[in-house]
Order: sequence, then structure tokens, then C-alpha cells
Amino acid sequence: MRPIISALHTGYTSLGTGTTKTQLGGAAVILPSWAKSILAVKPNVNIFDNTTAEAVITSCDVESNDLSLMPFQVLPSPIASTLLGTNVQQYQHKPEIYAMGVQTQGGEQVNVYETALVANTAAPTGGATLIVSNMPAGHPQRHAKIGTLTSTGVTASSDVAGTRYNFSGAKHIIELQAVMAGSLCTTVRGWMGYVKFTSNEFEGVADVKMELNPICGGSGTDISQYVDGTSRQQVDIPVAPGQVNIQDYAFFGVVSPTTAGNFVTGVIYE
Repeated sequence: MRPIISALHTGYTSLGTGTTKTQLGGAAVILPSWAKSILAVKPNVNIFDNTTAEAVITSCDVESNDLSLMPFQVLPSPIASTLLGTNVQQYQHKPEIYAMGVQTQGGEQVNVYETALVANTAAPTGGATLIVSNMPAGHPQRHAKIGTLTSTGVTASSDVAGTRYNFSGAKHIIELQAVMAGSLCTTVRGWMGYVKFTSNEFEGVADVKMELNPICGGSGTDISQYVDGTSRQQVDIPVAPGQVNIQDYAFFGVVSPTTAGNFVTGVIYE
């Protein structure tokens, strides 16, 4: 049989000006009859009206009543904020692609949701691509879980604790993900730091630190910041059987920002 790899799209949907979980396209994506696997998801978000001091940070959930997908929560590329916003625009990194490896029979219904983690004055718009094949994925199915959006605070060289989150059924964590974006784009202040993952269920390591994609500062009044997509790091961390509890932290070690931003982390596991 000749291999087929194809792409399905949810359609585009406004995420509104709140933080409500929104089904992309308003309906489920129905897999082709020949589809034997979902290889990956490629979530995206954009905003068409710039508002000063507002970043765009979202999460994406892939769910199905026909398949054992959940949890699969990932972080689309964020959009950093601007200062004043009169003569500037926000910049978006290309969409992230997350491997899934879900075995299917064809014809299943898959629901893709996106949630704005920060309420925006102008509504962002979300969409997502599902990459499917008539062949097996070639690796075990992956699940993903994210934590809770947390303020970075304004103190340098100090751990800022997020909210503990948990998941079950993992043998090992294979990838870390995180998003950090400022709220107010501050003159001559950028962002440089890392996030730390700790868990009593990690086997062989006490904690893991992942560098955040840095955000440069600027000078003047009409400036914008750019973040180079979701911070991601491949790892291989064995975990103990049962529930795994993750405590995350953010750390900024160069210059403390004058206005707090937000961060959120997640893990991908098999």
C-alpha cells in the first residue's frame, strides 16, 4: 500500500475576549475512512487589532469520544506585547507542530479546542491542522498536559512558583514545553530566564531546567517585542508508576522586568 500523509483543517474561530474554551470550526473534524493514524496537530492563533500591553497566550486541547486522546494539551506559539501600539504591529512566530501518534480506524470524530489564557481586548482567532496518514505513526501514542498560567512577578534571581499539576499513565517524559510573554512592553527591559520542573516522581533526576526563548528589549515609545515561538526541549525522563505531580517555577536572572508578564509550562509523555 502506498503511504499517504494528508492534512485536515478545523476552520478558523474567534476565541472571544474572555478565557472560554472554544471549539475550533464549531464542529468535530471527521477523519477520512482510510486514516489509520493522527500523526500530529499544528495549532495556530492570530490577532488582527493591536492593543497596548497585551500578549496573546493560548492553549490547545485535542479530544475525541471515539479515541483515547485525553489529555492532549499543548501550547501554540504566543504573540508578544507592544508599547503604545500607535505605529507598531505584533509579530507571530510560525505555528508549532506536536507529534501525537494516535492509532485510528477511520471515520472518527476529533474535536480541537483553543483557549485564550489571557483575556484580550480584541478577540484572537484560532485554527488548527491535523496531520493524518494511512500508515501507523511509528512511535507510541503521546499525551500532553499543561499547568496554570502564572504571573512572572518583577523580581530577578528568584524562583517564581506556578501551580502544581499532575497526570497519570506515563512511563517517561519526552518533551518539555513553556510559554512566557510580557504584558507591558517596557523600554530597555527584555526577558531572559528559564523554567524549572520538579517532581518526586522523576527517576534519576531531581529537577529539570529549560531555557525560555529570550525576548529582546527596545528603546523609544512605539516598540513591540517578539518571542520566537513556544519554548521546547526534548528530554527522556523516566517517571514512577501512577500519578506524576509537577511543580513548575520561572526564574529570571539578568534584569528584573518592571511590569510582570505570564508563564505556563507543560510536558509531553509516553
